[in-house]
Amino acid sequence: MSRHRRKPGAPLGNQNARKHGFYSKTCIPGNRDELPASATIAELDHDIAITRYKLKSLVDNDPSNIKLIGYMLALHDRLVRTRYMMLERRRKETKRSLEKLARALTITHKTGQARKSQT
Repeated sequence: MSRHRRKPGAPLGNQNARKHGFYSKTCIPGNRDELPASATIAELDHDIAITRYKLKSLVDNDPSNIKLIGYMLALHDRLVRTRYMMLERRRKETKRSLEKLARALTITHKTGQARKSQT
C-alpha cells in the first residue's frame, strides 16, 4: 500500500491562519499591499486624536468596561507605534537622499575642478 507523501504546510487555499477583521473581509490580497502606502502621518495623527478622545470619554463615562478600555489602549498603542515607525522611515529616507546628493555634488565638484586644471 503506497501512501502519497504530503508537502509540508497547509493545503492551497487554506485560510485557517487568516486574520479576522475589517481588512481581511473587505480587501482582496493584492489590494492589502497598498494599505500601508496609502496611510499618511497626518491621517495617523487624526486617528490618534480620535482614539485618545474616545478613550477619555470611555474612562469618564464607563470606567468599569475594562475590556473595551484595554482594547482602546491597545489600538492607541498600535497607532502611536506605527506613526513612530513611519517618522523613523521618513527620517532614514531623507538622510539617504541627502547623502546621495552630497556624493553627487562632490563628484560633480571634483570633475569640475579637474576640467579647470586641464585647461
